[in-house]
Amino acid sequence: MKSKSGDCEGKTKLIKPPLTWEEKQIATELLKIADKSVHPKELSTLSNQQKEGVAILAKKEYVTLAGKWVIIWWDDLTSALNPEQNTYPECFECSISLKGRPCIFVDSLPYCFKCAKQYERDIIESAKYKYERELKLYQEKRSAFLKKHPNFDSEMPFLEWSDAIIGLIGWLVFPVIGTIVGVMSWQGIRKYLWNREHDRLHKEHESINPVPIQPKPVEIDLELDESRFTEPIAVTNYRRLILVRDNYTCQNCEEQNPEADLEVHHIQIRAKGGIDHPTNLVTLCLHCHDRERWFGHKRMYPTTT
Repeated sequence: MKSKSGDCEGKTKLIKPPLTWEEKQIATELLKIADKSVHPKELSTLSNQQKEGVAILAKKEYVTLAGKWVIIWWDDLTSALNPEQNTYPECFECSISLKGRPCIFVDSLPYCFKCAKQYERDIIESAKYKYERELKLYQEKRSAFLKKHPNFDSEMPFLEWSDAIIGLIGWLVFPVIGTIVGVMSWQGIRKYLWNREHDRLHKEHESINPVPIQPKPVEIDLELDESRFTEPIAVTNYRRLILVRDNYTCQNCEEQNPEADLEVHHIQIRAKGGIDHPTNLVTLCLHCHDRERWFGHKRMYPTTT
């Protein structure tokens, strides 16, 4: 993936996550009380409700908190409140224009759906590779430890030469009963000593060679740009429009398929306000559509196995 620094630095500063309806209300109120010619503004002059709004906008870098001052990025806020005046963003990875395409902010950077999926796969592969490397190193250290301590994973032998000596002494002291009592008592002592040594070895092994922890399910910070859902589109057959736009290619596995094996997927599900609009629709094959989980999507009746 591209770095956030260097030649991409200017790009990442220009594009910020969109504002929700509630955040736009906060931004509008903040611009009313702000004076463009006199800023930064003191936090002490704001009400508690306004301070909460400032904290929300600060997370998306539309304002900056500096001690007791709040710096309002006037141009960023006004352009966010008037998205029709914005230039269309480009995918941070492949640089394709996101005009008429879904824009997914991943860690505050704009991606097309395909590159956002690839970003997630890269993180999963990275975590998997790290775990496999740690597991291999763990197994190598464990093998070396077993060579040094061959009894580390073995069970205590049921009988040893020491049991025969104790049994003989018991027979000489008190035939039959002396042998049984002596051997049983000695085996109890031997088991105690064996367990104590095993506990010591296990603690020593865990201290120098801890078991690697399996990676948790990947969770990345995703946000779909819903501010362009209202852009006018002069077409009614969205399915054909999306299939042609995506070149009849699944935007997850990136394989080209016949039209009958492709479906148009709502990124933001309808139950949560997702609409039929090119900025909310992508092409997926049947297999990928059944397994899609972003933004709460889950098929009740999968069509593939």
